[in-house]
Amino acid sequence: MPSDLIASPAMTSLIARLRDDADVVLFDAPPVVLATDAAELATLVDGVLLTVSAGHTRRDDAQRAVDLLGKVGARLVGAALVNAPADAELRKYLAA
Repeated sequence: MPSDLIASPAMTSLIARLRDDADVVLFDAPPVVLATDAAELATLVDGVLLTVSAGHTRRDDAQRAVDLLGKVGARLVGAALVNAPADAELRKYLAA
């Protein structure tokens, strides 16, 4: 089971080695509300950036994810909104 692997001493060791070798280490995890893997991993890292998909992520799911991360003691450093449609004014700016 993936959550067993994440909670293993081997994973803790791997994360420690990655911290020594890199300035920034990013992990992509499944949605917090769908699998325990993300919450397990959140306990091993310095911070969590919650990704919210415009038009797809429901507000109550995002809130539930924040609550679950809080329960495991994760350090939530922020949220990123992805897949947001660009309005006409923003498209002008991006084209410049």
